[in-house]
Parts: sequence; structure tokens; C-alpha cells
Amino acid sequence: MGLIRVRGWVLIMYKFLQIITLVMALNSYAYAVSGTCLHCITTYNGNYTIQTFLIDDTFTVTKGGNIELVVLGGGGGGSYGYKVSSTYGGSGGGGGMYVYDPEYAVTLGDIPVVISTGGTGGNNPVTTLSAATKANYSLFGTSIAYGGNPGVSGVGGASGGGTGNGGNRGRNAGGIGILDNISSLELGGGGGGGANSDPAGTASYGGGAGAYSYGTGYSGTANTGGGGGGGGAPPNGATTGGNGGSGIVIIKYLTESETLNYGIFSMFI
Repeated sequence: MGLIRVRGWVLIMYKFLQIITLVMALNSYAYAVSGTCLHCITTYNGNYTIQTFLIDDTFTVTKGGNIELVVLGGGGGGSYGYKVSSTYGGSGGGGGMYVYDPEYAVTLGDIPVVISTGGTGGNNPVTTLSAATKANYSLFGTSIAYGGNPGVSGVGGASGGGTGNGGNRGRNAGGIGILDNISSLELGGGGGGGANSDPAGTASYGGGAGAYSYGTGYSGTANTGGGGGGGGAPPNGATTGGNGGSGIVIIKYLTESETLNYGIFSMFI
């Protein structure tokens, strides 16, 4: 009798665990999202799928729900340095705008993904100085992150599009960006300011450092939304600012798994 009771309790516990497994699977299925993309990079973290977009793409939703979303605009270009009556280093471009949504709703169908190009650094094409440009916007569906502003020659650094400010001319460091909520990447740093001698303004979080003397400002790192560094302050003539880094889109969602099928099947074993 004792052995029969033990076996009975084992069977009861086994069925109880099966029920728990099924309930967890049903809960997972209810909140899971699934979708495909052509150019994105797909990785997995536990029960979650992470998809990173570095270029324009389309996210095709095959099962709707809520996703975690990051959209980052590109960084603004750094401005040129020049000498007329006085010598001026270029100012750094601003970091791109950072948008985070922990519960962005997606439904069946295609969602457009646009990745911002960074702004162009100001330059001196022999006869005519060309101003630095603002970066384009990044987009995922209806969520938009605008690009960082360009550096402006002869004045202070540009303001970031919501992230790091550009560094003022003359050794000033670029503004600090942000640590991404999904990937832990350092994003959106402002470009460093240009100077007449070493060292020029430093940069971080993807921003480009400034240059000195006749040097060209460093470009922001691709897909970080970092601003371009300001051109050096030359003894004569003009220098070129760095380009801004391109933007990025990252999504994260609960993965639809085969646990539900296993849970249902196991109930009949």
C-alpha cells in the first residue's frame, strides 16, 4: 500500500508540473510577437528576440503585440575651422535624438524602418566654405528620432537632437550621450571641438573627437548617432569637420516558442 501511495503522489506531482508548464506556455504565447526582416541582425537573449537595424529595411509582423523599441537619429556634422583675422576651431556636431518605448504596439503587416545618415562635416572646397549639415531622421513605424544639429563655425558647439551636445570650439569635449536600454551600447555622444594645438576636444558615446591645427575632425562612429568632431584651428586657410555617425533602430520582444505545443502534447502522456 505504501508503494502505491508513493506512486500516486508522484503521478499527481507530475501532472501538476505539466499544468504549470502549460500555463507558462500559454502566458508566453499570449504576449509573444513574431516578425521577419531582410537586412536586420537577429540575436537571442533568453526568451527574447533582439533585432538590430543598421540600414533601411521593413519589419513584417506575423504575430502582433507589444515590443520594446529604440530609435536613434544620426549625428550632426562637425564644422570647419578657419582663420581670417583670428583663428577659430570648428565646433562638434550634436548627437542624434534617442527615443525609447518599452511598449510599442505592432500589428500584422509591414512596418517601414528608416536609418538616418549622419550629417556632413563642414569643409573648404578650395574657394567656398561649405557649412556642416544636420543629420536625417530615423524611423520605425510612427516612432521618429530626429538627427543631431550641425556644428557652426566661429560659435559654440551645436545642440544635440536630444542626446549629446557638440563641443564648443577650443578643446571642449563633446556632450555625453546615453547608455541604450536594450543593447547597453553607448549612443548619441556629441563631437569634440577643434583647437589650434594638441589636445583638441575629446568625444565619447560614438562622437568624433575634434582636430587641431590643420587636422580634419574625426567622424562619429557608424550607427551610434555620434556627432562629428570640429576641424582644427589652422594658422592659415580652413579645415574640415568630421561627418556625423548614422542612426540605429533596435527592437526586442518575447519569442514565440514551441513550449506551447509541448505543453499541450504532454498533457496526454
